[in-house]
Amino acid sequence: MVVDKSFIDVFDRLEQLEIIENYDKWLELRIVRNELSHEYEDNPEDNAIELNKILNMKDDLLNYFVKIKNFSIKKKLLDK
Repeated sequence: MVVDKSFIDVFDRLEQLEIIENYDKWLELRIVRNELSHEYEDNPEDNAIELNKILNMKDDLLNYFVKIKNFSIKKKLLDK
């Protein structure tokens, strides 16, 4: 179960499944996500910076989404 696993264990499993192939890129995405989720409405400039980072990483995000979706469909965890 994922709840009982550390982040590195989850990442290792995703790597074994060939869903995630680059730890540094995945970590960068997580850092940007964490930065954005901890920004507050009273700081729109910082929010814009973080949103622009995410937009610049959209191809990576889309690639991971497609891989996870395809894996889920293949394992019958998700309908097409």
